[in-house]
Amino acid sequence: MDLARVRVSAESESGYLRDQTCTKIYIAVSPQKSAETAVVEDLQNKLQRENVPARVIATGSFGFPNLEPIAVFDVPGKSTVLYSNVTRESVFGLINNAQGRGNPLCCTGEKISGIPHISEVPLFKIQSRMALRNCGWIDPESINEYILRGSGYAGLSLALQMDPRDFADALVSARKGRGGMECSPSSTWTKLRESREAEKFLICNAVDSDPQSTTARLLLESDPRSVLEGMLISACFTGASRSLLFVKEGHDFAGKLRTALEQMTEYSLAGDGILDSPFSSWIEIEEVPESLGSGLQAELFRSIHEMQPLPNAIPIISSSAAFSDKTVLVVNAETMASVSAVFCRDFVSGSGAVPRSAGISTGGSAKIVTLTGKAFGECTVEVPLGTTVQSVIDTLLDQVSNGKRIKAVQLGGPAGAFFAPGSLDISIGWDSAEESKSNIGSGVIELIDADSCIVRKTRGAVAQIQSQSCGRCLFCREGSLKIVGILDDISDGKGRSQDLDLLVEIGEQMKACCMCEFGRSAPDPVLSSLRLFRGEYEDLICR
Repeated sequence: MDLARVRVSAESESGYLRDQTCTKIYIAVSPQKSAETAVVEDLQNKLQRENVPARVIATGSFGFPNLEPIAVFDVPGKSTVLYSNVTRESVFGLINNAQGRGNPLCCTGEKISGIPHISEVPLFKIQSRMALRNCGWIDPESINEYILRGSGYAGLSLALQMDPRDFADALVSARKGRGGMECSPSSTWTKLRESREAEKFLICNAVDSDPQSTTARLLLESDPRSVLEGMLISACFTGASRSLLFVKEGHDFAGKLRTALEQMTEYSLAGDGILDSPFSSWIEIEEVPESLGSGLQAELFRSIHEMQPLPNAIPIISSSAAFSDKTVLVVNAETMASVSAVFCRDFVSGSGAVPRSAGISTGGSAKIVTLTGKAFGECTVEVPLGTTVQSVIDTLLDQVSNGKRIKAVQLGGPAGAFFAPGSLDISIGWDSAEESKSNIGSGVIELIDADSCIVRKTRGAVAQIQSQSCGRCLFCREGSLKIVGILDDISDGKGRSQDLDLLVEIGEQMKACCMCEFGRSAPDPVLSSLRLFRGEYEDLICR
């Protein structure tokens, strides 16, 4: 069936979305806060008991766990109203307040005592949500909500009809600044399209190799179909008949994604003859272990064969490479979600046939970043390219600070460099991150509080890297182990003054001689922390 018939079918199965007498209350909460999901069930029971014409819908997370649960009130004929940090009692108060005016759930947007209005939260103002456009707004397990509220598969429908040249331009727009393995020239995708191989593969790596990154997890938990649609659009351009979606093992991602694919197949959105076109493509779900090295292409390829994800001596491998006698393109989840967003936006602006998603940005490219820290909290946002790290911190700090003062900032996870709080005028985007010598590709901005010991923090980062070393390379294997040992001695008051120069020497040798990018980035935490906080190291040695 074509897109028009798909939408008719979705509307027939989800009549509540078009019911002009039914108020929709969306409750957004992270799956990690399972105790708070009881809000949804309790609220629905109350509405049924009091015969209120409303429906409660559980959505995925917005990416703001400190503010969730977030309640979204969609009242027919009125502006959508959002409230953060709701509880069972506070939601009931909203309902009773509205009913007291004689008009059940007639939310007008005024502030209600004890419940902050979303307009008071600055994190919405800094964002340009493309990849995250549906997160928190729709039920992630409902294909009909993705189709009707998220303009789902409009982009796929457009892609099936596009000229290849226009197609390539749209892909470049979607991928700009997203980082990762697919950030090679657009000719890479074109080469795959022009390849004469009988069977081509597209691989989407949806495993967050950085343990503090929440990008892939947030997308798979809150809007998995945007990733799947982006994969189909990319396969349409490149001619890939098979696609693999890699997810973290030991999570329920795989089961939910397979269910989503079954629903898509029923609607003729995957498999043979997609949307009544000659194009056919299949998506398979594969589970792989989480690893710091799984973000690199050579290591990921080894995971396909259930082998240890060891590094490769070649520092950079083209996105288009021969693997198992097939031509392969490797992309990431953020890029695939942004691909579906860009094509949906182009569909809407070109035809006006589908209402724009509630959350989609009409601006340019953006990058997902996670602001985190042990003493602070967590917040995942999507900001326009060119936004500085400092501006993100300044805007969002009140949401995560808990009154703590920032001592340092680490960008890009365990292997990232430390920066002083006053030196963060760094534009977010892959190219600018390369120029600043910081791997912001994972998008993690970790805030180190003033009470933290920078030596122990550095030791923990290098130890995590060392535990992931494959051991093939002498400089990485022995160098990282030696650094951890020296940092242990300094932390325990057994350090010597010459140890600091030795740390620098080992680190510089690792950067010059390690086989792969993983090993060459391993000493960045110790080298940068020594540069900024040498006095703190010396104080521990003199103690």
